[in-house]
Amino acid sequence: MAIPQGAIRKAWIDKKDEIEKTFTIASENDRPASNAPQLPDYQANIPDIGLCADGGRSASTFWKSEGDSTLRVSELFVWNLKDAKQQDPIFSPDGGRVVLPIGFSLLQVKGSFDVSTDCACYSFFGSKLNSNSRTVHGHLFETYNSGRLDFSLSIAGPKLAYQDVSIPGTPSLQAGLDDGLPEWLQRFAGFMAGHDIHASIRSSMVNVFATPAFTGRMIETLNKAIGH
Repeated sequence: MAIPQGAIRKAWIDKKDEIEKTFTIASENDRPASNAPQLPDYQANIPDIGLCADGGRSASTFWKSEGDSTLRVSELFVWNLKDAKQQDPIFSPDGGRVVLPIGFSLLQVKGSFDVSTDCACYSFFGSKLNSNSRTVHGHLFETYNSGRLDFSLSIAGPKLAYQDVSIPGTPSLQAGLDDGLPEWLQRFAGFMAGHDIHASIRSSMVNVFATPAFTGRMIETLNKAIGH
């Protein structure tokens, strides 16, 4: 037997303060989010970004890349989630599902990255003289402003049950180096902004909010309020 929509609305309103508190990171001391697991690492091959040029050039030699660069993103955490506010439930036409939206003013993920490239030194006659690997390190923030988390729950049975969570909208990405600001950084940041790293981080964030630390706690709270 499906849960009446009125009971869901009442539980959602009655537990408003408790649920909003669960999804708010209010201060510097709360970062990263309490109980939020680290998001999965991400790795991809990207076009050469010019690291080998730092090897220098002489009258008889030059450095060039031996292929693509490798981007690794790690230490990803939900860093900010501010002004979490409940919005009205959205029920499906067939009455079997409800979307419970949580609005926010800021949702931000923080992480670290490194980019490495295999480099080789050649003579102007084409002979390979030496090789090494060059790596730079940096940090990134992916930010959603004035958005929402949409939690989809099944109401077809006697209890609310998790279906999925989504984050509508397009984030912005900021990346910076920990050691210097070479000329190629702007091109690199532009590449990252258009790369599918966004899809990876978005998927990882969704996984975080689907954990018992977030969604599970909310569903348990609502089921108790409904009387199940």
